[in-house]
Amino acid sequence: MITYIAGPMSGYPEFNRPAFEAEAKRQTDLGHVVLNPAILPDGLSQAEYMQLCMPMVMIAKRIVMLPGWRKSTGATAEHALAVKLGHEVVYAGDDWIKWDGGECPVDGGSAVQIKMRDGETLSSPEAGYLSWGHEGMYHDIIAYRAVKP
Repeated sequence: MITYIAGPMSGYPEFNRPAFEAEAKRQTDLGHVVLNPAILPDGLSQAEYMQLCMPMVMIAKRIVMLPGWRKSTGATAEHALAVKLGHEVVYAGDDWIKWDGGECPVDGGSAVQIKMRDGETLSSPEAGYLSWGHEGMYHDIIAYRAVKP
C-alpha cells in the first residue's frame, strides 16, 4: 500500500530524519511503498515543502504519524488532508488499524495479526484466508496490522 510518513521536522536535530528513516524502513519491510518527505533536499521554504508534500499525501492511501506530529503545523495539515480523503491513519507506536469490515485490506498473501470483537488476537500467514466482513459476531475482525512473515 502506498504509505506517506508525516511528523515534525523543524527544530529537531537533523530535521528528525533518523525517525523518518527508521519508520520508512519498517514500512518498506512490511511491503508498503513509502513516500518519505525527509528525503527532500534542504534549502526550501516551509511553503515549498508543503507544495511538494501535499500531492504525496493525496497519492498515498495510508499515512503514518510520527510521535510529536501534533506540534507540527505541516504534519497536522497532512493529517487533516489524509483524514478528509479517507486514508488509513496509523500512529507510530500504535500500529493497529481499525477495521469496520469489507474486502481484505491488504494483499491476500500478506501475513497479518488481527484483533477480534471478543478481544482475542490471532496471527495469520495469509490474510486472504480470513473473513474480513462483519456479521456482528464475536469473531469479526475489528483491527489488524501487517507483520513480517
